[in-house]
This record gives sequence, structure tokens and C-alpha cells, in this order.
Amino acid sequence: MTDELGTVRWFGRSWDAPVCDERTHVATPRGEACDECRVPIRLGQEGIGVPGATGGYHWWHLDCWLRMIVGPLADEVLP
Repeated sequence: MTDELGTVRWFGRSWDAPVCDERTHVATPRGEACDECRVPIRLGQEGIGVPGATGGYHWWHLDCWLRMIVGPLADEVLP
């Protein structure tokens, strides 16, 4: 698959969301800092990668991404 601008990537195990298309699955970006919590991503974690405006990807742990999107409601639905 070509790396088209705007293509969201995901890593880790599938969480059965529409984004979890095998064509956009990538290897876990181990050692990259999560854009939300700044903690390095480890093997075995799930998450999202969004292309940056100047190239490369911005990476988030799945729970960090959800907290960023859902905001305060996340504390009620996420562990």
C-alpha cells in the first residue's frame, strides 16, 4: 500500500473498529513517544498513527487517543 497523505494507520491487536483494516495495519512504532502522554510506545500496545503535515506520523496509544477525542467522558468509560 502506498503511503497516501491522510491515511490513518493502526498498530497492535485489532479492536474491531472500522479503522482496523488489515491494509492500514503497521508494525508497532516501539520507542516513539505518544503525542498525548509522551510515554514511549511498547510492543503489545494498540494505537493510532496520523500523518503529520510535514511528513512522518504522530502516534497515540489507543486509550490516549480515545481520551483526547472523548474528553472528560473517558473517565467514565475507560479503565
